[in-house]
Amino acid sequence: MTEFTIPFEICDLNTYIAAERINRFKAAKVKKELTESLGWYCKKLNLAECQYDIEIEWTTKDKRKDSDNIFFGVKFILDAMVKVGTLKNDSYRFVRNISNKRLIGKPQINVKFIPVE
Repeated sequence: MTEFTIPFEICDLNTYIAAERINRFKAAKVKKELTESLGWYCKKLNLAECQYDIEIEWTTKDKRKDSDNIFFGVKFILDAMVKVGTLKNDSYRFVRNISNKRLIGKPQINVKFIPVE
């Protein structure tokens, strides 16, 4: 099992939709900046070229945001991993299942990769 931690909350779905409604370039900028910053946290991972189940623990400071809005952030995490070359692709060939767990506390995101045997 391989894992890493992102020490902050990332953009939720409602925030991203609001950016898209203002201007598609603003949303593209949000995605680009977030993908680049997340890339730094997963760049050092050494994942084998196999299929994984991914477990993500989303810790937020409070209960204000809905879980489905927060879990949207997996898109940014996987895109960042593909961009920096940690994960070859985010298709079913490499990512079988993604499970999400919500916690309250110090904001962070723990991502675990479990190889499928």
